[in-house]
Amino acid sequence: RAKDDLDRRELARLALSAPDAGFRQTAAERLYLSGQPVLRRQAILSMLAARGRTALSILVVEAEDNDPDLVTFLQAKTVSLNQANPETGALRGTVFNRSMTGTVSQTGVSLSVVNTGVFELTPTDDFHLDGTYRNTAGASVRVRVPLN
Repeated sequence: RAKDDLDRRELARLALSAPDAGFRQTAAERLYLSGQPVLRRQAILSMLAARGRTALSILVVEAEDNDPDLVTFLQAKTVSLNQANPETGALRGTVFNRSMTGTVSQTGVSLSVVNTGVFELTPTDDFHLDGTYRNTAGASVRVRVPLN
């Protein structure tokens, strides 16, 4: 099983490092939809890296348990990535004009905003990351971050 995962990762790495941007995008989309967590992780990292410094919108999902003040705070906020490391899954960037570090794992994406809070996001089949943002005071809100 570990060898199969290694082979899949190597094939994905080759496809995602192809010189043609259109081919890389198509490969990332197919790997994302493969249903295999190890490939989805690589696809997410490739999609994030392909965006460069283009900001990702943070959308609030209507939910009964959302903190109203946090909903207001999150309006028109974005995630800006400076780095997406395809080997380690590490992310660096800014959110709310503060430094952010994160990780893309086989189960989702975690983003930690310095002295502010944490995003815990899970990939969906429609190219979104859905989850929650919880601030340091414990208030939370459901969010969605589109990947494309």
